Amino acid sequence: MDTKRINTAEELSAALDSALADISVLDHTRFEFSPELTTLRIHLEGDYDATLTPTVMRSILAIQDSLYDLYSHEKYGYKKRLANDEREAVDLVASVKPGTTSVEVFLSKALEVFTTMSGTQALVGIGVLCGTYLIATLGKRYIDYHERIKETEARSRETTGNQQLLANTMTICLEGQREFLKTIAHEPFARLQLNGTTIDRDEISRMVKSPRVKKEEEDQVYSGEFKITDIHIADDGTFIDATHLESQTAISNINVLAAAIPAGDYQWLKDAVEEGKGKPVTMRVIAHRKGEKIEYSYLQSFEKEE
Repeated sequence: MDTKRINTAEELSAALDSALADISVLDHTRFEFSPELTTLRIHLEGDYDATLTPTVMRSILAIQDSLYDLYSHEKYGYKKRLANDEREAVDLVASVKPGTTSVEVFLSKALEVFTTMSGTQALVGIGVLCGTYLIATLGKRYIDYHERIKETEARSRETTGNQQLLANTMTICLEGQREFLKTIAHEPFARLQLNGTTIDRDEISRMVKSPRVKKEEEDQVYSGEFKITDIHIADDGTFIDATHLESQTAISNINVLAAAIPAGDYQWLKDAVEEGKGKPVTMRVIAHRKGEKIEYSYLQSFEKEE
């Protein structure tokens, strides 16, 4: 049995790429990792009263959920909800450094479980490599997650056995990393470091964005002059029917969101509708379409006539 020590995220990525090309390299290799690779270090700079904010916690849970799925694939060959004792066995351990805005997330407990799992050496190799990859490469390797996930999913369809298992678990890792980055990007940090590498929101956006696909459901904006044909006040709010003059699109039950409009302006709009005798009102309306049908709509803004 050969022992291979991996000290950097680049060496880890190379080992996984090699295994994806030829799974047999895992049959006779035992892996050891530098401690730096088994700890996710998150450092935030900004105006914080506490470091482990709800957003940061949710981002860590995205990694934890991926670790559960990885373990499930390793043990059962597919994704399933783990029993409580199984989940506890591969729980991450998070620690906030006192007096700092730094969080450390430790993989060592879960890694020991993957190392001692029953099964072939290749199965153990898949678990420890992918589990470590999940946290070690965050911030180290800027990749197009959309394209990389497509690649691993395609490889999974083309292979069988442990080769397919490795592709599936790699997909889980990539999806977990993408969700982590998408979630933590919502935190109002001034500066973010992951594993010692500074990363900004633009870089996160480039990594996690997906190509724009035209959906059956979409929001459409109507701006300009409207002729308001009716106003009706119900228990759940005020609604208007109006026609967008430029496109001649008739929209019924436009929700006038009183909470989003200053009280004086809201009253002005009601008065204008009731007393304007069909005079056009300049508005911006958001309509949610499903196919050709407008499912619902709401008034986003209007121009108050002085």
